[in-house]
Amino acid sequence: MRVTLVAGQPRQGKSTLALAVARQDHNRIIVLDPVRSPALSSVRGVSSWVELAKWLVSPPASGDRWEIALRSPNPADYVETLRYAEHYRFVVLLVDEVLTFTSDREALPWLVKVARTGANFGGGAGVMLILTAQRPYDIPPDVRACMTRLLMFATREPGDLEYISRFTLDPELAERVAGLAPHKHLEFPPPPSEKETTEDESVLSRGTRSGRAVGGVPDGPKAEPDSSPPGRAEVALTHD
Repeated sequence: MRVTLVAGQPRQGKSTLALAVARQDHNRIIVLDPVRSPALSSVRGVSSWVELAKWLVSPPASGDRWEIALRSPNPADYVETLRYAEHYRFVVLLVDEVLTFTSDREALPWLVKVARTGANFGGGAGVMLILTAQRPYDIPPDVRACMTRLLMFATREPGDLEYISRFTLDPELAERVAGLAPHKHLEFPPPPSEKETTEDESVLSRGTRSGRAVGGVPDGPKAEPDSSPPGRAEVALTHD
């Protein structure tokens, strides 16, 4: 999925779920963690774009499985991380609390560029986006238009439910979102398999005859093991 939104109010588990989805679907993860979410604390962090850039051309970044988080007090560091996204290879960018970036006039154009053209980055290798937000409308229209997957926690806000109904073309699904229990979520579009599994078997609990995924928040995230098979991280870090 090229652009995934995990939407939910605070303390529902959206950051935990977003990291679990990233780990399930992708092997190389860059986390932008401006609010230092406890749910993302298991991901090794750096405190500046310079540190991140150096790491991306280091031997560990040549591995086929790794994750690293940027936790910086300087907004410009996040701008640079988004700016150079076109040079990443086989990477997912997990952007936590995306409103932090959409309200930044310097970061927003680069976020839009990743959303709109990320599938063509890296010679077609692509950069995927996973975004967390309290509301879909925290995301600007140019990014919302690129969304391909929506994971939704309970909301009863009329504007959010109207958006869900229009995005999914399914008013009944919006009603189900309004009735979700705390820490439960729905996934759209539904996962390929309708086979029921337990949370131990999958990040998301597959289920329901309608094919829509209904799931709870996974247990606390676990760090992925380091891996350094042959290869080289293909990242260009110099200005034009």
